[in-house]
Amino acid sequence: MLLAAALAGFLLGAVVGEDEEAGMLQGLLFAAVFLLLGLEAAAGAWWWTRRRAAQFGLSASRYIRVGRRIQRGEPPKDAAELPAAIDRHPQGTSGAPEAPHRRA
Repeated sequence: MLLAAALAGFLLGAVVGEDEEAGMLQGLLFAAVFLLLGLEAAAGAWWWTRRRAAQFGLSASRYIRVGRRIQRGEPPKDAAELPAAIDRHPQGTSGAPEAPHRRA
């Protein structure tokens, strides 16, 4: 993910730059900015996950595993994971309600 962000930033800077040297320098600048934004997003997500997992007395990796199992429809194997599984379970759908089917 971070490599793709850096490559995209470099290519964007190279396209935006007018002459060859300015384009290369601008490409490196964009790559650095995109890389830093990607690192910040990844660090923020990991921090949030660690904090949420600590509320249930789990490590971040175990909390993520519980979430993956819930997405696959598997119940938690350990009783200590049950509160985290309840927290990770989606509560209903977020889409619009279905219209009733009527025949005219």
